[in-house]
Amino acid sequence: MKPPVLIIIGMIGWMIGVTTGAGAYEARVTQIVHKNQFPKVTVYLSVLDPNGQPVTGLAASNFKLTENDREVTDLRPGNLKSEPVSAMLVMDRSGSMDTANKMQGAKEAASKFIQLMNPQDRCGIITFDDNIETLQSLTSDQQALLKKVKAIEPGAQTAFYDAVYEAINQHKEIPGRKLIIALTDGLDNSSRRQRQEIVNYAQQEGIPVDTIGLGQKSRRLQTKGMTNADSRTWPNKPVAVSLFVRRLNN
Repeated sequence: MKPPVLIIIGMIGWMIGVTTGAGAYEARVTQIVHKNQFPKVTVYLSVLDPNGQPVTGLAASNFKLTENDREVTDLRPGNLKSEPVSAMLVMDRSGSMDTANKMQGAKEAASKFIQLMNPQDRCGIITFDDNIETLQSLTSDQQALLKKVKAIEPGAQTAFYDAVYEAINQHKEIPGRKLIIALTDGLDNSSRRQRQEIVNYAQQEGIPVDTIGLGQKSRRLQTKGMTNADSRTWPNKPVAVSLFVRRLNN
């Protein structure tokens, strides 16, 4: 019996096939880097087993890349473990986060993510209500990051799109592997930026944006269409830690 083949769409006209010897594995393109280096293109790909755990030890023979139905033979798999991550946490501090233990849950998730950073990884923190603040620029100092997270307090309205725009703006010139993770409990109600503007900006810069909705009653976040975005709604206590761990270690 032939091994399973999972096909995913990486860019327009591109298809990536992943073949493994056993099990139906999930593959996901997490970042595509082509700006300023075309025709060289770097694709960051996560492969997960049915339990959501990373699949390691894959070689070039496990992958097949085609562009407009023509196979690309110059395929050079690398090791993500050796490449640091630059992450930006975008955290909602609006007044509604002060209910149902949502602020505490967001802080626990962010703290867990920071504690699981590798020594060479960097993280920054942007907070938002109706104002946007860069609480911490990119740093590898875990204690400084944890201190900043602990000090976050609820404020006023929700300028979610403005905050994500600022995160993309700060991240766009950062080389290598990067991601933005935004935590919020509701829809935007005070941004100057519009949803489609953020979608276009994320796609233009090739920056993956994950959004985590906190709270049983949080409405679905309107972020569909962002580059490799992962829009999820979580109850208060799941705190998205498992997603954070997977994103950092894949």
